[in-house]
Amino acid sequence: MNLGRSRTCAQLETYGTARAHALLTEVRRLITGTIAPHAALDPEDKRVRHIVAQLNSVESTLDLIA
Repeated sequence: MNLGRSRTCAQLETYGTARAHALLTEVRRLITGTIAPHAALDPEDKRVRHIVAQLNSVESTLDLIA
């Protein structure tokens, strides 16, 4: 009975890691394709700096998981 449970845990871990990797890719594309060009236009914009900081934090966290 434990064998089935550990297989399920391993499957959940594999799924979670794959999902984190997919989200990491999406966040990196958002940063490079959308946010970075806006940040380049107005690097002093407080909102853009805040968004960049938040997304960099999300990217770092997902990178640890994936």
